[in-house]
Amino acid sequence: MSNGLGTGFGALTLLVLLVGLALFSALATVASVAWYRQAGRLPSWLRYLFVLLGAAAVVVPAVGVLALFDETPTAAGLFLLLGLLPLIGSGVALGRQTGATRLVLVVTTVMAWGPALLVGVIVTFGAMGVLVSLLDVPAAVASETSLPWIAAAVGGAVVVVAATLLGSRLVDVVGAAGSNPGASHRIFD
Repeated sequence: MSNGLGTGFGALTLLVLLVGLALFSALATVASVAWYRQAGRLPSWLRYLFVLLGAAAVVVPAVGVLALFDETPTAAGLFLLLGLLPLIGSGVALGRQTGATRLVLVVTTVMAWGPALLVGVIVTFGAMGVLVSLLDVPAAVASETSLPWIAAAVGGAVVVVAATLLGSRLVDVVGAAGSNPGASHRIFD
């Protein structure tokens, strides 16, 4: 990207795309849980929808990091700390916590990542606003300080914690795809 305006527009476009993927993942997660509660099982084809969403959820922030790191390292850091690392971190945490198979782990991580990222984006921009106002930093120079990195790290930590907590509850839903677990596998009472 050759100038500041193009870089900013590119970063904003990628952020909107990432939030759109997270919103679609959150809606698909809600629909999957509702389907599971109604029918007692999930169709196995839903797993592959979440695998595709997971691939897109890795590609979009990776493109953001690669395309923006030379022009605006702050925007690249946002995609790294809020998009890519929390997805990988929550997947690792869920893998250690649940011991699920790889497919179940990937699907569970993506199901939990969508709602968690939506919360993380709100926390990131809220934390940025709070830090700027508390430290009395002019908004025009805030991006030249370490405040965006701190806000993105806080938002990323929220994404990891929220995705891990939600994923530990969703792993039974994903593991039941294609089977009929009965009423004993209810995840929300």
